This record gives sequence, C-alpha cells and structure tokens, in this order.
Amino acid sequence: MMHGRRADSPNWEARIRLPDGRVVTRSTGEQSLVDAQRVAWELYLQLREDVAIGRGISTRSFKQVAEDLLKNLEEQAKLLRANSPHGRSHHKIHKHVTCIRNSLIPVFGDLPITGLTEEVLATYVRARKGRNEVQAASASTIRNHNHSLQKVFAHAKGKGWIKDVDARTLPAGDARVEPRATFESREFRKLVAFMTDAWVAAGRTRITRETRAILREYVLIAAATGIRPGTELDYLPWSAVDLDWKDEFDRGPHIVIRVSRHRGKTARGRSVIAYQGEERAVRDAFARLYSLNPSASPDTPIFARPSDQTVPKDLHGAFEACLSDPALNLLRDRDGDRRAPYSLRHFYACQMLLRGCSYETLEKQMGTSAKMLSDYYSSRVTPLVRADELGGRAAETARARLFTTSLGADESELRGRLVLAEQGGPGLALGKDGQIKLVAQSR
Repeated sequence: MMHGRRADSPNWEARIRLPDGRVVTRSTGEQSLVDAQRVAWELYLQLREDVAIGRGISTRSFKQVAEDLLKNLEEQAKLLRANSPHGRSHHKIHKHVTCIRNSLIPVFGDLPITGLTEEVLATYVRARKGRNEVQAASASTIRNHNHSLQKVFAHAKGKGWIKDVDARTLPAGDARVEPRATFESREFRKLVAFMTDAWVAAGRTRITRETRAILREYVLIAAATGIRPGTELDYLPWSAVDLDWKDEFDRGPHIVIRVSRHRGKTARGRSVIAYQGEERAVRDAFARLYSLNPSASPDTPIFARPSDQTVPKDLHGAFEACLSDPALNLLRDRDGDRRAPYSLRHFYACQMLLRGCSYETLEKQMGTSAKMLSDYYSSRVTPLVRADELGGRAAETARARLFTTSLGADESELRGRLVLAEQGGPGLALGKDGQIKLVAQSR
C-alpha cells in the first residue's frame, strides 16, 4: 500500500495492491498524512473482504455509473418520442431519469458503486429527510425509487463494473396509512365555478389559454371517472372513449373509457364508466375538447393542444396555480396537505363511497384494491355516512350529483355552459370509419 498526492488536489491518495494482483487507487479525502494512512488501511481491509466474497471491485462512483445510464435513457426517450409522439413509454423513462438525477445521485453520488451496502442504503430515507423533504417517503415512493436504483445496478453489471452480490434494495418506506388530500363538495363546486370562460380568456398567452381550456375539462372528467391523473388520464387517446356504450340487454347508453394495461396499473386494463348523474356534463366536456381540436385523430390524446397536438407539460402545474389563486386559496386542504391533480381521484372515491358504492365495485372501476380504498378513505367517509344516516339524508345523498348543480356561481353562465347537454345537442362518438364525429345525443 502506497500513498501519494495529485498535483491538482491537497488530499492524499492510496494505491492498494489486492491479493489477486490488481492495483486500485482511491482518494482518502484527507490532507493529514496520519489520517490518510488510517483511511487507507480501512480501504484495504474493505477491498480485501470484497475480493474474498466475490464482490466486484470498481473505482467508479455511483454518480459516474448513473450519469452513463442517464445518457442511454435520454437517447431511448428521444427515439420513442420520435416514433410514437402520443405514447407514454418515453414518459416512463423520464420518471426514471428524474428519480435518478434528483433523488438518488444527491444521496449516493460520491460513493463507489460497489460501496452501496445494506447499511448505506438503510440511510436513504433519513438522508432524504435531511435534504428538507416535505414528508417521510411512503412505501410506494420507495418502491418506485427501487426500480430506478435497480436500473443503475443493472447498467453497472452490464458494463462489468459490479457483480450480482453488489445489487441491493432500499429499505421499505413509511407504511403508515394517512388520508389523501381531497376536496370537500363545496370546495370542488367553488373550483369548477371559478374556471369560467372569462378565466380561460384571461390567460396572457395563447398557450396559457389553450392549457386553461383543456384543464377545465380535465378536472371535470377526472372527478366524474376517478381515472388516475398522470399515468392513465393525461395521454388517453380519443379511440379509448365510447360515448354510446350499451350492455347486452341494450341498457344505456353509458360513457365508457377504456384504460389499457399499458397505461394503467392493472395488468389486464379496465373499462371505466362515468358517474351516471354527470354523464351529460362529461359529454359536454368531451364536446368542448373536440371543438377545441377538431383535427384530432383517434390516436391523438384527448387533452392535446391544437397548436402542436401534444399534451401540455405544465398541465399539473397549471392546476396547482389555479388552486393557488387568491380567489380560491385551495392549494391545501383543512389538514394542511398539499393538493394535486391526484386529489380529483380521491374526491371521486370519497363521493362514490358516500353515495353507497361498495369497495368491491369501486376497486374494479378505479383499478385498485378494496383494502387500499378502505385503508385510505374510510377515515374520511365513515363519519359522513353516519351523519347522513342519523340525519335521515342517506337517500338524498345517494341521488345527489357530484358537481353539475353548481357549475357556476352565475346561473345564466351555468345554463350557457350546459346548453348542448340539456337540449340533447351535439356529443361525441367514433364513426364506423374510426373517425371522431359530433353527433346528436339520444334523449
């Protein structure tokens, strides 16, 4: 074992000869020779143990391996975007890129790729919290970060920088069940009443106005279907929407949206039925979206901007900006939890449970488990159900609409926004030729 310094660094380096003859150079990170000798001896013992158990010996840091992987991922995303501009595959890659760059590299970046032991990985949650994370990482967040971490390990293994024994997993996240941020009915009605034509027109730029027009319908459709914002809803194509579906007994028509297995979390995909009390409002939302982008093809995302046929990247940011408006002040719920587009899904779940929908039925509609629904929503919904039953309002709540009755504070504007639906005006359907058409609604 020898010590030395590079001309461009005040720190001592250790050059260590391993039992198999290889020489490894590592920085001790120390300027004092005495401290450098202590660190070098610890490095030697660690490397000797690594060789003995068959662990790979690499001088590359986690950051170097991760950045090499990021180049590959960004190239993959670029190709996928060029070949399938309306697909979601490149967005899944983007999530890995964001996680690796913003979460994993800041914590593990300077460590050698072979040095991520179980003890080191166990500090991940604490390290994130030390970087001013808003709340403890949930179990689902850690699972997602684990997927990204395994990509880094797989890349290092493919390059011959590590062996199987080096690949480990992050510890489980916070498994505590906490209620999700949602909306109370009066808050949601206030939000919908705020998103008027005047609010859309007040956007400073054409892109802002297009985004607001899309966002208004996005909110209504998400709240009436419970489809997951982001992973399922954002890039849903027009071909997935059937506005005149009937069952084998010719009952209907219903609005059915088919979430494919490639977009949703369920392995086989599922069909989502819009809440019956809001079908006319949802038809009207689809009609406005199509009138905004009449050149759309069946493969075009429903929420694509007409100017470039792409889904606004800032759609979720625009939603939070809307909630932050001083006239609304709805960005946080009564418990102080920050709302996001996913809160629309939670609103749907709570409202359907209040209306007597069973957990078993709702799990098929929302693509989740009855246990998950019970764990996350029973604490919010059960007291309200009891209040309705004790107050004699259970039947009234079961028949109530989600939001149509209070779409606007101005009653004349409300009638104007729903005139197509109320008069059986044009709706949307896919013709036999596969093209989207405006058709008269059946009454």
